[in-house]
Amino acid sequence: MDEEPLPALLTGEGADLTDPGQVDRALATLWRPPAGYRAADPVGAATRVCAANLLVVADEADRTWISQVLGSLSPRYPTRTIVWLADVGSRRRSKSRSRNGDTVRAWVFALCHVPQPGRPQVCCEQIVLREPTGDTECDLMQTILPLLESDVPTMGWWRLPVGSRRPWYRALVGLSDRLIVDAGPAGLARYKEAAGRVVRELGWYRTAHWRDWLAGLFDGDAAATLESLTELHVRTGPGDRDARTDAVWIAAFVAGQLGWKPVQYEADGWRLAAGERPVRVRIDEDPIVAAGIDSVTLSDDSRRCEVARWAGARNAYRIAEHTGVSCRLPRTVEAPRADAADALVAALTGRPSDRAFERAAPIAAWLAGTSTRKTRRGG
Repeated sequence: MDEEPLPALLTGEGADLTDPGQVDRALATLWRPPAGYRAADPVGAATRVCAANLLVVADEADRTWISQVLGSLSPRYPTRTIVWLADVGSRRRSKSRSRNGDTVRAWVFALCHVPQPGRPQVCCEQIVLREPTGDTECDLMQTILPLLESDVPTMGWWRLPVGSRRPWYRALVGLSDRLIVDAGPAGLARYKEAAGRVVRELGWYRTAHWRDWLAGLFDGDAAATLESLTELHVRTGPGDRDARTDAVWIAAFVAGQLGWKPVQYEADGWRLAAGERPVRVRIDEDPIVAAGIDSVTLSDDSRRCEVARWAGARNAYRIAEHTGVSCRLPRTVEAPRADAADALVAALTGRPSDRAFERAAPIAAWLAGTSTRKTRRGG
């Protein structure tokens, strides 16, 4: 007997989505045991796991990168993932996207890994949806709702630029129990647009080890220095959107923990107030250093504390303290190089209440917003 042909959604070409039932039929075929499968053979089996729904709204240009991140994510946090792709860079209608004008193009995949040799595969599902044109406002909520797995939480990951597809953002807020914003420095204000939801920004989790080291700088006797700090300086590599966002989070974390209040943006940084004492915050891009955060320095008139990447070392960082008359012997710490999947796992599974984040978030939005407005005015 000839086998049934694969549903078009399981092929590389995908298919126009005219009925949500197409996805259900494709998933049923995806999990159907192969011909000749014996239930007593565990190696040939596949276990389907779903801890949550994950809704990803991203630029079509990032599709390959998104796939790589999700491939790394699935062994650690298996989800039914629905990826909604938009062509942000083009506003022209593309005939290759859909044969039916306003129909969403869809693909269905399985992401699988073998947890241990000789054990069954563990798999989760991925549904990719591509909007038909760059200028249409598709009803994202009505398209996605029938595709969600029931009885598990729904997480959102927003990757589009700020200001684009605002109805989609509102729909994603409405669908998500927890929303992760990942839209560069300008996206730091997005958390305020989702009242009643747990909203986080991915840069907060990328900077976890930097925040731990900075907090540890002032343990014990060194805590007295906190009362005299006058400058915070973060140095990054050039042209790195994530590094700029991370630098803002580092500055906002320190300011939030120490109670610094925003005052104004100036040509070369920001002025904040620690009570009556002014504090200067600077974020500089240095063309001679590698991409990412290179160093964080806290200083007053007589002392400087610095956490910096160790030159030539991949994962080593140097923590040093200098005073006007002496230099405490620096120490070196190591941190594994975290990838986007590491930060995303932490963001999706972190505790719903985070006081440090809540103190830092308004300051981060102010730091990013004031510098962006100044740049737009040509200042």
